[in-house]
Amino acid sequence: MKKNQFLPISATLLLGAMAALSSCGCSTSVVSYEIKAVDVILAKGGDEVSKIATTGLLFKNKSDIAYAIPELFFSTQDVTITESNDVYTYTNPAFKMVIDTNKDTVAIDNYDGLVAPTSPKKNKLVPYSEFLAYDDDKSTTEKKNDTLTYDLAKYGFDAFTYEIEGKKQCFAPLTPMAALMNGGNCITAYNGTQLFMGLPNALINEQTGQLTKAGEAYYGGSFNTKKSYSKEFSEYNYNCLAFAFDNFNSYGEEIGVKDFRKYFKEKGVEADLLSTDPDTVSHATAKVMYGLLDEGHNGYTTSSFKEKGVIKSKNEGSTLARDYAGPRDKKLIEAVNKMYEYKKPYLNAEGAYPFYQTSGSTAMIYFPSFVASNYTAQEKSPEGDISTTYGIFYNGFKRAAADSNIKNVVINIADNNGGDAAALVQTLGFLAKDGVAHVTDKTYNTSSYSNEYYAVDTNADGKFDSSDGYGSKFDNIFILESYVSFSCANALPYYAKNDGTAKIIGQTSGGGHAVVNNFFLPTGDSICYSGNNVLGAKNSSGTFVSNDKGATPDHVIEDMSIAFDVAKVAKFVEGLAK
Repeated sequence: MKKNQFLPISATLLLGAMAALSSCGCSTSVVSYEIKAVDVILAKGGDEVSKIATTGLLFKNKSDIAYAIPELFFSTQDVTITESNDVYTYTNPAFKMVIDTNKDTVAIDNYDGLVAPTSPKKNKLVPYSEFLAYDDDKSTTEKKNDTLTYDLAKYGFDAFTYEIEGKKQCFAPLTPMAALMNGGNCITAYNGTQLFMGLPNALINEQTGQLTKAGEAYYGGSFNTKKSYSKEFSEYNYNCLAFAFDNFNSYGEEIGVKDFRKYFKEKGVEADLLSTDPDTVSHATAKVMYGLLDEGHNGYTTSSFKEKGVIKSKNEGSTLARDYAGPRDKKLIEAVNKMYEYKKPYLNAEGAYPFYQTSGSTAMIYFPSFVASNYTAQEKSPEGDISTTYGIFYNGFKRAAADSNIKNVVINIADNNGGDAAALVQTLGFLAKDGVAHVTDKTYNTSSYSNEYYAVDTNADGKFDSSDGYGSKFDNIFILESYVSFSCANALPYYAKNDGTAKIIGQTSGGGHAVVNNFFLPTGDSICYSGNNVLGAKNSSGTFVSNDKGATPDHVIEDMSIAFDVAKVAKFVEGLAK
């Protein structure tokens, strides 16, 4: 599940080529320092690559480990910076962050305000999206942890003061700070030549698996000439992975892991993750993501600079996902293949399954993934458009409501494996009688529990009113799910069942409990994992339980081969309606 999030781009500072050392909060030994001026590249996706600024990165002892000023990560927020005794305070109405270079710690008094300044007091699954209006009065957020402190020294990291042209500056390690400050939704990554900022999917085409122009530029940096890593660099990369997982990977809590370095050692992958050979590190990382963290959100996206982002399986005709898949992922892969075989006889000449069909008194609306809409920016209308989830629901429900024969609507997500969180909330609004979507979630690192309500403009008239929502326009709305229904496609039946806006048919969905974080390691290997924003609800005893176990159906379909036969599905639901 992807979270619709702001892009942290700031006017960065050209620091110069060299400067004199003032003080260092982490070491008393003689250390050489060098400031390198590097171009900041904005990667929006596809062929959109542009230089937006120049900044200075600092390097110690001629190593490849980059340090940056924290201001690099702030968006257009108005941040006030003060310093006292090498302790730096960054203040904004939404948060306060304190970096103590004497202790190598970072303390944040409102983490949600740091990573999502548009909603500093209440967590929002969707900070912004068209056709949605967050109900600030009705929504609530219960926060337990006001201040979070991150111990950089625990992972071998340091922060320090460096003087440039008479002005003291705070520097911190680039990759850990990217994990901490980007909220898993943007990239800030150095390739040995340039600093890349932007959206995580900007570097690879998700449909083809090939690098975009931005991806080719990123993996074209000077790091791609390195045949091996230094021991220091390998340890830094290893500790960056552990830092991200210990602090921002909610799946650790699901499986009871709090110290991932200990976990890596117990599972026998520590040595390979610490290797100085790029291919060994890449394969070990893939093994961790697919085999050890055996949950569909945890994945290995692109590989090292040496392999220019693409590393092939050692087994001909296979993939790293198949090579290292754990039992849960293997089950999901098998289910995906089986569901495709069920669907194949019903594909049209273009190889697509119809988004809208009817049989008897039943209409079926089908969509393969949750795709965010962007009609406003494109100056388009959803009328007749089925390229987005909103467009499919807008046109599908409109057609069903105009047909007096239709009494039942089936939302078919039998082979849907998720997508964008904004699209999820939009769909929930279509199912509701009043057009209001309701979701509950918890942010694990802050222990914040949220009840969120969003009005959804389901008829695209620019208003949020009683004319929105289709829950009262049909006798029944059903959601057809299977084990393939993952992430957002797991959340849709889960929330709909909780709020009684639809009846669930099929077989228990496949889980996938969190918004996905994306992370670029110093080696160039990029991963995605279940982040801190977790979907679920409190049980009767007040304990939060994620939705990772799936949504159980109200009515089981034993033979899922009927999932794409609209006549057989219609017969099943019409039998239930009698």
